Amino acid sequence: MKTVTMKGQTSNNLGLIVVDSERPLFPEFNEDYRQVEGRDIRSHHWGELHAAQVRVRFLKKNDSSADWLSDRRAIVSWLFSKEEHEIAFDDEPDHTFVGKVTGTDIPENYKPDVSFWVTFTLHPFRYGATISRPLTSGTAEVVNAGTYETPYTLTITPTATAQGFTLTINDNAITYNGVLLSGHPITVDADALEVRVGDELKVKEVDGGFALLQGGVNTISLDIPADVSITYTERSL
Repeated sequence: MKTVTMKGQTSNNLGLIVVDSERPLFPEFNEDYRQVEGRDIRSHHWGELHAAQVRVRFLKKNDSSADWLSDRRAIVSWLFSKEEHEIAFDDEPDHTFVGKVTGTDIPENYKPDVSFWVTFTLHPFRYGATISRPLTSGTAEVVNAGTYETPYTLTITPTATAQGFTLTINDNAITYNGVLLSGHPITVDADALEVRVGDELKVKEVDGGFALLQGGVNTISLDIPADVSITYTERSL
């Protein structure tokens, strides 16, 4: 790693040299093994991924202590934020991260060079390309190039009046039981866990679960005639 990009600026723009970094192979996660009563086995129960922490050590070379004090304000402004934002590391050019700086240590002074560690707390995923594409009517395949499951938004526009629909992704089905009018769009949002007909949120009329796209080939089937498109962002660990 030589460059960190964040908030529209690179570390190089601020005279910061990356001299070291620490990154976990993958984020920590929760899981549990529970004893099965009466049997000599334990069942596995997956939990969730934790936020990932990346630490970067920067060096700022200065002509004098006054030089460091002059540039310090811009460096602090770049590092500090109340909100999360996109962060990129130059050695992973095909991915971005989302997070924020959550800590720094006390700068070490080297007459007058200064070095310090910065901790970035990030979503557990590396985000890849955002894909938006139409799907063929009936059954279609979507190849998710990410290595981890990802949510999606499906837009379904019926081309004929229908009484409900069933959407199947791999082996998981979700069913809506209301009346569908030709040309009136339906949105299935697997991130927000919502089905909307037009702008109206549907809850009681929906059965089943929201499947996520897995890494690799996914099969998507819809049992009504419609124009369908999908949008998703690839995710990898």
